[in-house]
Amino acid sequence: MRQPYRSCTLEKLIAVLMLLSATLSGCMLQTTPPGPNAVSGAVDGGGYLLLQWPAGLTIMIWDDIHGSHENSGGGSTSDPVFHQQGYAEAADGRHYAYTVETRDGKVGELRIDNQPYDLAQGALFLVQTRGGHTTVQQLTHDLSAIEPTNAGCEAFGQRDTVVAEFIRQAQAAE
Repeated sequence: MRQPYRSCTLEKLIAVLMLLSATLSGCMLQTTPPGPNAVSGAVDGGGYLLLQWPAGLTIMIWDDIHGSHENSGGGSTSDPVFHQQGYAEAADGRHYAYTVETRDGKVGELRIDNQPYDLAQGALFLVQTRGGHTTVQQLTHDLSAIEPTNAGCEAFGQRDTVVAEFIRQAQAAE
């Protein structure tokens, strides 16, 4: 009479082990979403950064820093979030840093100098560092047609009247 009981218990144990194995393998298969096409460059009086993910998230930052711009990104298979970070620094010490995090390349979180910005409120940012503090203007301009090249970014900066005026003011302040 004990044989059927052991068989049932063994079957349950095997089922539990299979479920645990499937759960663990599913967790280990997490991957970081692909990174963005990243384009950065300088114009007279400032610089720009375009981050464009294949899944649709696009962020553009223009600033009044004619100096060093660095950015890098990455993730790991144990982290489902892609992390992008960078900074801009002028020779006179003005600077700001940014971070972007995304789980899917469609939506994300942006921070400039640790200040969070809701990308649903716009993904174009004008960062001014003159005057001893950093100010950020967030805009809702359409970024979908920007070609992820330096020429594409610079053409956008010339076509968009608000960005063009920002660049003009940055040039005049130098």
